[in-house]
Amino acid sequence: MHHYREFYMHGTGHWLGMDVHDVDDYRIRRQSRLLEPGMALTVELGLYFDPERATVTFHLREYSEEEMWEGRLRLGLAAAKKTEEEEKARAEMVVHEVPAECRGIGIRIEDDVLITSDGSEVLAGTPKTIDEVERTCAEPPRLPR
Repeated sequence: MHHYREFYMHGTGHWLGMDVHDVDDYRIRRQSRLLEPGMALTVELGLYFDPERATVTFHLREYSEEEMWEGRLRLGLAAAKKTEEEEKARAEMVVHEVPAECRGIGIRIEDDVLITSDGSEVLAGTPKTIDEVERTCAEPPRLPR
């Protein structure tokens, strides 16, 4: 139902290349593109909590990205978005409190990954364990040369 989008509003990553956000297709003939050796991408998972948002409303409806794109192609963007909003308005809703201690916090765990012939190699990554985070925080800042 895509409820995660309330706290995670971007994709899981993007291509890397000559530019930080290199351009290429993620889908070919409406199918997810297979990763191939030599491709580089970033995997950037995160959670972000708005400091001003005490509650979040979830609309309880099934959601298919494939159906969304088909509708937008068939009906046109404006008409499809209107239909999507009408569906959302008819759906049952649930309201949840956002814990006060989470408000205003954002975290992103980002790894840059090279696809190899036998898997993948993390080129640069975010510390993930408590020990790694504490060790990184204890290091003096590295200034660009």
